[in-house]
Amino acid sequence: MSDVSVDYQDAQDQELDDSRRSFFAKIARLYYMEDMNQRQIAQQLNISVASVSRALSKAKDHNIVKISIDETGAEHHKLEIEVERKYGIRECVTVPRFAESDNPARELAQIVSGLLGRLLNRGSVLGVGWGHIVAGLAAHIGRVGAANVNVVPMVGLQKTQDPAVGANAVAELVADRLDGVPHLVPVAALAESREARRDLFDNPDFDNIRWHWTRLDTALLSVDSLNVARGLVDAGAYSEEAIAKMEQEGAVAALNFTPIKADGTEVSTEDTERVVAVKLRDLRRVPNVVLVSAGHSDPQAVSAALNSGAVDVLVIDPETGQKLC
Repeated sequence: MSDVSVDYQDAQDQELDDSRRSFFAKIARLYYMEDMNQRQIAQQLNISVASVSRALSKAKDHNIVKISIDETGAEHHKLEIEVERKYGIRECVTVPRFAESDNPARELAQIVSGLLGRLLNRGSVLGVGWGHIVAGLAAHIGRVGAANVNVVPMVGLQKTQDPAVGANAVAELVADRLDGVPHLVPVAALAESREARRDLFDNPDFDNIRWHWTRLDTALLSVDSLNVARGLVDAGAYSEEAIAKMEQEGAVAALNFTPIKADGTEVSTEDTERVVAVKLRDLRRVPNVVLVSAGHSDPQAVSAALNSGAVDVLVIDPETGQKLC
């Protein structure tokens, strides 16, 4: 074992002599420029991994290694970190060119494709939501490298004015883009009664969907505003009267058809008990929930979703991100 490993400890406050500087520089080159890991360097130089780690630290302390960061997107990175800290989410990703792009959905899809490439593995179960935002990015989403990804809608059939934005249509499109396997929900989003919903979940014909819903490892969805638009009414899941009652109870948004207040707490009504969908309490158990909100999103609805504790990753345009802070 080289004596250099001893010198690392007692030379902490001393100037480096030429031999130490040269040795630290070599370790830094192997690590930063030759892409060797610390264990490989330790084996090659016959020193301990701890000695390699201390050497790399010393190399930075004595300006042998000078690290610079491309600050082209500095303002966006600051915004992302601010949102992450304010809401306690794992990751916020902005879409810098969203506003000026001639195809915002494509810009959004590039970001989401990169995220899914990190989150999905072979055989993963990906749940998808519904709506124009998710449907728009689904049309441009790219290959992610994971094989045999199972894609399942997280809500039943909706009687939407535009069938292309329904969860089943989105799931089919995403599965096609990922070379995955779609598992479509064969029943309506709103059961006739709470008892009918319970019976449905006990029905063997629903086993495949129930099985995939309980094994979601990633979810991709947007959030619906109650006090800006009535998209949920257009989706055929809730009536105008049902939405009005939710608003009276303090709901400002709906996350996968679960109405929530500004602080993220769930609002429960007779109608919500009839919805055939992955509930908020179940979303909170999914390891990777990606909320996509870009364009004319209601900041209050996005904030409520973040406060719900169900969201792990937020993809957002900078303008809406600024309003969150």
